[in-house]
Amino acid sequence: MTEAFEDLEIRGARIADLDVVLSILEQAARWLVCRGIEGWTPGSFSRQRIAERIDRGEMYLAELAGQSVGTLALQRSDEETWGTVADDTGYVHGLAISRGFAGTGLGRELLRWAENMVAASGKSTSGSTAWRRILR
Repeated sequence: MTEAFEDLEIRGARIADLDVVLSILEQAARWLVCRGIEGWTPGSFSRQRIAERIDRGEMYLAELAGQSVGTLALQRSDEETWGTVADDTGYVHGLAISRGFAGTGLGRELLRWAENMVAASGKSTSGSTAWRRILR
């Protein structure tokens, strides 16, 4: 973690966190819509899909001083989007930062954390298919 976020904790989300994760995602979707940016649509996040990601250990929650400040999913494969690719990949989906922490570099910090997680698992973090950041 960088010094600005030395107290940041990123942990696997639990089913008890489902509403918090959805709230952060919805907040980000509303922000995009208010700015005329195409992407997420408020109300489009499936509770079941997010719960399944939590159950598979793919959903993470970022907390700073006990406050939930961001979320992301880190997946080892994504055949739905990329098809079958080499087994040296990590995919970030649904990266969202609580609006009160927007513009602080927290999103970059979460991407750095995800990259380190992929590297620590023995996967490559360089190359054309090794590390894809998918924000959707």
